Amino acid sequence: MRIVDFARTAAQLKNNESPNAPGGTSIRGMRLPHMPFFVNDYLGATRHLTLAERGAYTDLLFLEWNIGPLPQDPARLAAMIGCSPRQFSAVWPAIQGKFAIVATGLVNERLEAHRAKALEISSKRAEAGRNGGYATAAKHGGGSS
Repeated sequence: MRIVDFARTAAQLKNNESPNAPGGTSIRGMRLPHMPFFVNDYLGATRHLTLAERGAYTDLLFLEWNIGPLPQDPARLAAMIGCSPRQFSAVWPAIQGKFAIVATGLVNERLEAHRAKALEISSKRAEAGRNGGYATAAKHGGGSS
């Protein structure tokens, strides 16, 4: 079961757009198939965690990238990462501080900053591609033969 529609990022709220889309993060049809991952930063920020805590944290980051803000309900979070509520309750105290509670759910603020940057870059590249396509079409008399 895919869980979606938990929330929107701040910029998307202003434009009434949703980050939720099948296959990856999307805004106005743009997909973000990969998530920036800074290995050195991650290792430094998670070295104190147990293997189970790191695994749960990483799964939650990946889920947030795909669907947007996460639900606040621990039972739903446990189901989303494929563990029992009991297993989740053992790891959640160590990682919950890495997520902020917002009106629409739980977010990792750094991940959302990277999402906003990636969406901005993707939007600029899409616009440049459209402009290049228009220029090529004009150069060749409309582009259709």
